Amino acid sequence: MKTYICLLWVVFGCIGWEMHASVDVHPTFITTSDGLANNSVRYLFQDSKGFIWMGTLDGLSRYDGHSFVTFRPESGDKISLANHHVKKIQEDRNGFLWFITAPELMSCYDLKHDCFVDFTGCGEYRRPYNKILETAVGDIWLWHHQSGCRKIVCKDGIHSSVSFTKENGKLSTNAVNSVYEDEQGVIWICTQLGLFQVTEEGYTQVVQDSLSFVGAMSFRHKIFFVTSDGGIYEKSSGKNLFLTARLPWKLSAFNTYESCRLQNDWVFFTPEGGEVFSMSEKRLIHDSSLDIRLGKCEKDNLNNLWISNGTGLVHYIDVRTRAVRIFRLMSDEKVKLIGDERYHIIQDVPRGLIWISTYGNGLFVYDSQKEEMTHYSYHVDEFNRVNSDFLLYAMGDRTGNIWLGSEYSGIALLSVLNDGATLEFNL
Repeated sequence: MKTYICLLWVVFGCIGWEMHASVDVHPTFITTSDGLANNSVRYLFQDSKGFIWMGTLDGLSRYDGHSFVTFRPESGDKISLANHHVKKIQEDRNGFLWFITAPELMSCYDLKHDCFVDFTGCGEYRRPYNKILETAVGDIWLWHHQSGCRKIVCKDGIHSSVSFTKENGKLSTNAVNSVYEDEQGVIWICTQLGLFQVTEEGYTQVVQDSLSFVGAMSFRHKIFFVTSDGGIYEKSSGKNLFLTARLPWKLSAFNTYESCRLQNDWVFFTPEGGEVFSMSEKRLIHDSSLDIRLGKCEKDNLNNLWISNGTGLVHYIDVRTRAVRIFRLMSDEKVKLIGDERYHIIQDVPRGLIWISTYGNGLFVYDSQKEEMTHYSYHVDEFNRVNSDFLLYAMGDRTGNIWLGSEYSGIALLSVLNDGATLEFNL
């Protein structure tokens, strides 16, 4: 296995120097004075109809290119947005939007009928959930570390659901760490008190009833599970669960260390560094390029990996070639002041550009063909292409425009002039 590493010391943000831009960018700034619900925009999403949805700290905004519609929680029996603070937005294949809000409550919006709906079908939509999975057949699974999990089926636009909890006897605990669908379409429920397999009839089968299972990863006709004590277990069709390897440190169900898949490997990041489990060889292997302490994984729109760890360095890993590029996007001093690195990345394939938003150091645009980096930061009383250095989210729409959500300063909509490119996404 070969890994290629390229270290790029990107210090433009540290010394306030901006290179000549590879493209001509025109900014449009959008704030509450234009109809935005709140100037702190944490999430941006374009739905299948083309509307732009903006999750803010005080409500949800929908933009049609001309005007805004704002959604906030409503009193009474009417189903509405669960909470003012919207953290994440996604659309399922049936044309419903799912919103994760700050107090670990879900909301579901019917794009066809323009209304919020009871996604449980039985009035239990106020039950806390904060994780979501859409399966290969279009079912939705929600879960929470105190509420168990729920399977939701949509037929002819109507939702019905089945809950899996300790109270109804389908689980031994409501502390669900994760729900996973393997490559054969089988659902596995990892809990703090055992591992459960969901049968075709919708029942749960106990696979192991004492260990705390943190996560799962499927590989061909096998599936591997990791436990909070660092054990990696294998389960093959018709065979019992057995220990394959053991990580040299323990995991935590509540303070979960990040992990990700890279080709045939399962990579874990903890305070002591990174560890790589080869699913094809069924053993731990060493890869110095992935030995990153407390790595936080972010995926771009092409599913490539971007790993940061509170140092101002970001490791970009091409999932096809395993080639690694390391960008320095912040100085040590700036990282210490900010305390929490946040990056969002857009691969702009037609233009050969990579857009990288940062929390605290503005926007970077990397020209992968010229290997040049442009840095846009905010300066008072100057012409700016970003309205803040504290960017919370970045999104590319289908026309090739770049949307940046910021803290306290609204949205910067960047149009690339004299270019008809559209962005490419792997969903």
